[in-house]
Amino acid sequence: MDTDEDGVEDRTFTSDEEKRVLINKAGAISTVGYDNYGEEVEDGVNRPGKAFQASAYVQNKFEYQDLILNVGIRYELLDPKGVSVPKQLNPATGEYDYQNLDQIWDYNTATFQTDKLTETEAFQLLLPRVSFSFPVTDRTVFYALYGKYAQMPSLNQLYQDNITMSTLLDPLRRVGYNIGGATLGFLMRPERLTQYEIGLRQTLTDNFALTITGFYKDTRDQLQITRLFNSSGVPITTAYQNEDFGTQKGMEMTLELRRTNRLAAKVNYTLSDARGTASASRSSQNSVTDEAAALFPRFVYPLDFNQTHRGSILLDYRWAKGEGGLLEGFGLNTLMTFNSGHNYTKIQEPNNLGQASAWNIGVRALIDSRTRVPVEPVNSSATPWVFSVDMTISKVFYLDIVNLELYARVLNLFNTKRVLNVYPTTGTPFDDGWLKSPYAVSYREVPNYEAWYRAVNLANRHAYMNIGAGLGLGGQAGTDLYDSPREIRIGMKLEL
Repeated sequence: MDTDEDGVEDRTFTSDEEKRVLINKAGAISTVGYDNYGEEVEDGVNRPGKAFQASAYVQNKFEYQDLILNVGIRYELLDPKGVSVPKQLNPATGEYDYQNLDQIWDYNTATFQTDKLTETEAFQLLLPRVSFSFPVTDRTVFYALYGKYAQMPSLNQLYQDNITMSTLLDPLRRVGYNIGGATLGFLMRPERLTQYEIGLRQTLTDNFALTITGFYKDTRDQLQITRLFNSSGVPITTAYQNEDFGTQKGMEMTLELRRTNRLAAKVNYTLSDARGTASASRSSQNSVTDEAAALFPRFVYPLDFNQTHRGSILLDYRWAKGEGGLLEGFGLNTLMTFNSGHNYTKIQEPNNLGQASAWNIGVRALIDSRTRVPVEPVNSSATPWVFSVDMTISKVFYLDIVNLELYARVLNLFNTKRVLNVYPTTGTPFDDGWLKSPYAVSYREVPNYEAWYRAVNLANRHAYMNIGAGLGLGGQAGTDLYDSPREIRIGMKLEL
């Protein structure tokens, strides 16, 4: 760095690699796809992750009388092309692990030797699919399917530069816990899903049909943040590993009216249950912190996104081409949706201030998972039911070479306050419970503090929407307590 502006850098380095590493460390810069000057790079240890995916599908259709059978298999190649650290021999156990890394470690820069790092593993999968159907009567069709599916987890959790991986596995400084910081990602594998469906489609009249489907989904190898142990059983760091599973089962009913006298309608209802060992990859954040007594619950419970009831009613009334004179192409579409909310766990209101500030104490337990004290079994409560109505008015002009559609769409027609989340301390979206706490007495005596807190944190949800921002202690930044207010969209669409 040229601090005296004489055109000569004041510090010298033994190599460009040492210069890059030490500058990045000094500036806390983590780069993937760029060098420490912000220039794009296409090769080297900090090359951008360019995942490669290829697939092929073969299917054969068999027909015997009224029975239709489809049998297929899908080949999937998933190659994330990330950077990983190779395991080394542990002399104490005779096994390969990440305990002794001297042979690939550069003690001058406290990073891995770049030429010793390897590419992440590519995965090849064979995924069978089977479906069949046959008519029970001239108006009833029975169908069933079975299939296996796979996908890579979020790749931004996998791609890491040498400095980040080195910090987590540094033989002299690594620790076996994680307080919201970076987590090793190169150990992750594809998540796998097995799906079963069975159903009936009943034609009630020439224009009316009812479909009933039962489904079961079994998800394996889901990501979870865990401690990474050496072959002696000692934790040395934390990593994303494929250790969780979940199931979703339920029934879906759909009643459809084919357009009759300009009216088409569809009613859908789903009854479902989603359970598993974790709702997200950082659900076990507290169990890998420095809170030694914390344990991750290895049991099945309702997941955060579980919605027992959900459904919709769609009504569409419009004049087709050549109908209605001036009303030709005019239509009105109304969609009503509803759901029964999602599960959450009620927790105690704060019984001490800890490291909280006067600005975010009401959501401190959501920011730092170590301060959460549940008062019920995991996810035993649910947020309120949500109802919403959207409406679209449109007019299609049938021109010579194109169709021009003008439309006005109103989302959340009645501008209802649709509750997405609640404060787990109170179970409501409008009060986090802090101002009622005896610990708030001294703060309420500060002039204008209570008015400020109500305006900024309760009315505008500032603290809640910034949970996790820059902290990484298990919170999720950017979420809100309420869904969007009324929104009006006006546009046009051209069809050739």
